[in-house]
Parts: sequence; structure tokens; C-alpha cells
Amino acid sequence: MAVVKNTFGIADISREFGSVKYMKEAQALIIRDLVKEYDLSEFLEIGFFHGKSSIYMGAILREIGKGHLLTIDLEGARKKSPNIIDLIAATGFADLITPVFAHRSYTWELAKLIRDGKRELFDFCYLDGGHTFDVTALGVMLVSSLMKPGGILIIDDLDWSMANSKHYQEHPEQAQKYSVDEQNSQGIRIVWNKLLPEVGFKKIREVPEHSWGIAQYM
Repeated sequence: MAVVKNTFGIADISREFGSVKYMKEAQALIIRDLVKEYDLSEFLEIGFFHGKSSIYMGAILREIGKGHLLTIDLEGARKKSPNIIDLIAATGFADLITPVFAHRSYTWELAKLIRDGKRELFDFCYLDGGHTFDVTALGVMLVSSLMKPGGILIIDDLDWSMANSKHYQEHPEQAQKYSVDEQNSQGIRIVWNKLLPEVGFKKIREVPEHSWGIAQYM
């Protein structure tokens, strides 16, 4: 594991953890540009996997000198090697990143915040979890209840479907409960195309090379 540095930047993460899935430096630089353009500092991340995207965001927060990241994934993420706890320790970002391991779904973790009366907590959200239409649609609606006006949302995997998912190709039994139509549909893109304006988001642009959609909460 890498030695903690006083200043662990984007380039350092790329060098030390380049082989860790999934976020790439080019994506982190887009986020940094958005953070500076829109003066963002209170981050929410849905789906951290190993935690590489999280530490990239930690580096951005360290660079701008303010803010915090709340990041959510399932309990199974603890079993990753390295896991997010390892990466936070290696980069020294414990003061900037709070990981949450959800029992079943990130939607319930967001629901608890809303239940507790929380509003306008975040001005940036990176959504990369629960790729089916129903989970993504509910997730976007819940995120909208927690976003500050002017906040930025990035939705990953716009063109994902079960049919083109390596995971579901390797585990076809997990797709059997879904209809053939749903397996072949791009549920995230339906949310992007049809639902976002209904819950207060204005689409800014797509980033095809990363399969991203970037929108602003109005």
C-alpha cells in the first residue's frame, strides 16, 4: 500500500492506483473542472466499488481547500482488495471522505437522510450504482430532494443494459427475473432522457467517451 503523503493529488492517485477499477484520470479532471466552474464542495457519490473515484474526489476537495464527500455502496464492497478503507488510509483523506456501507440499497440510505429532515445537503452528485431503471429512477428522485439549487449531477453508464453487461453475461441466472424487454433496454438513458426534467434537472451535456450525462439541479 502506498505511503501517505501530505498532498496526494490526482496525478499521484493515477500513478499509485492506476490499475484499480474504475475511474480514470481523464474523468477525474472533468469533475475537477466542474467543481471549479460551479464552485462545488459538498459531494455525494453513489457506488464507490474499490473507492478509486472517491479518492480522486478527495484529492479535488484537498486541492480546493474545502468540502466533504459522502459516498455509498453495498456491504460487499468491504471485501474488495483494495477496499475504500485501504485507499482512504493510503491517501490520508479520512477527514474528507465518509464511506457508508448500505445493507441492501443506497436508496434507503438516502431515504434516511430525507426522513431525518435533511435538505439541500449536496451541490455535486456522482451517480454510478443500481443500474436498473427502477433503482436509478428512484435514486435520481431522492437525490433531487437533497441537492442544492445549482448543484451538478453526473450519471454514469448512460447506455448500460443487462444484455451488454459483462456481469449479467457471466451470471445469466440473475437476469431471469427481468423481462427480455427490460434486459435489452437502456434504463439509465430512459431516466436521462425522460425523467430528469420532471424532478428539476436541466441537462447540460453528454460525455460519450465516458458514457456520462451531466445535468444541473434548478
